[in-house]
Amino acid sequence: KRGAVVECEKKFHNHVRVISFLNSSPYDTFDSYASNTLAPYFKSYIKRGHMDSNPAS
Repeated sequence: KRGAVVECEKKFHNHVRVISFLNSSPYDTFDSYASNTLAPYFKSYIKRGHMDSNPAS
Protein backbone atom coordinates (compact mmCIF):
# COMPACT_ATOMS: atom_id res chain seq x y z
CA LYS A 1 0.00 0.00 0.00
CA ARG A 2 1.17 3.50 -0.72
CA GLY A 3 1.22 6.11 1.99
CA ALA A 4 0.56 9.82 1.80
CA VAL A 5 4.04 10.75 3.02
CA VAL A 6 7.19 11.33 1.00
CA GLU A 7 9.73 8.64 1.76
CA CYS A 8 13.38 9.57 1.29
CA GLU A 9 14.37 6.00 0.37
CA LYS A 10 12.14 5.96 -2.71
CA LYS A 11 12.97 7.70 -5.95
CA PHE A 12 11.12 10.89 -6.79
CA HIS A 13 9.25 9.42 -9.78
CA ASN A 14 7.62 6.85 -7.48
CA HIS A 15 5.86 9.67 -5.62
CA VAL A 16 4.54 11.60 -8.62
CA ARG A 17 1.16 10.99 -10.27
CA VAL A 18 0.46 12.63 -13.61
CA ILE A 19 -2.87 12.73 -15.42
CA SER A 20 -2.90 13.80 -19.05
CA PHE A 21 -6.12 15.20 -20.52
CA LEU A 22 -4.79 16.04 -23.98
CA ASN A 23 -5.76 13.28 -26.41
CA SER A 24 -8.67 11.51 -24.78
CA SER A 25 -12.24 12.09 -23.78
CA PRO A 26 -13.06 12.97 -20.17
CA TYR A 27 -14.75 9.57 -19.80
CA ASP A 28 -11.64 7.69 -20.97
CA THR A 29 -9.45 9.73 -18.65
CA PHE A 30 -11.72 9.13 -15.67
CA ASP A 31 -12.08 5.42 -16.48
CA SER A 32 -8.32 4.95 -16.74
CA TYR A 33 -7.62 6.92 -13.59
CA ALA A 34 -10.31 5.15 -11.57
CA SER A 35 -9.31 1.66 -12.69
CA ASN A 36 -5.60 2.24 -12.07
CA THR A 37 -6.30 3.82 -8.70
CA LEU A 38 -8.91 1.43 -7.38
CA ALA A 39 -7.70 -1.87 -8.87
CA PRO A 40 -4.98 -2.54 -6.25
CA TYR A 41 -7.44 -1.94 -3.41
CA PHE A 42 -10.08 -4.13 -5.04
CA LYS A 43 -7.57 -6.94 -5.64
CA SER A 44 -6.40 -6.74 -2.01
CA TYR A 45 -10.00 -6.84 -0.82
CA ILE A 46 -10.77 -9.91 -2.94
CA LYS A 47 -7.56 -11.66 -1.88
CA ARG A 48 -8.28 -10.90 1.78
CA GLY A 49 -11.82 -12.23 1.43
CA HIS A 50 -10.48 -15.44 -0.11
CA MET A 51 -8.01 -15.87 2.77
CA ASP A 52 -10.70 -15.16 5.37
CA SER A 53 -12.98 -17.81 3.89
CA ASN A 54 -10.20 -20.39 3.36
CA PRO A 55 -7.37 -19.85 5.90
CA ALA A 56 -5.61 -23.14 5.04
CA SER A 57 -4.49 -21.98 1.57
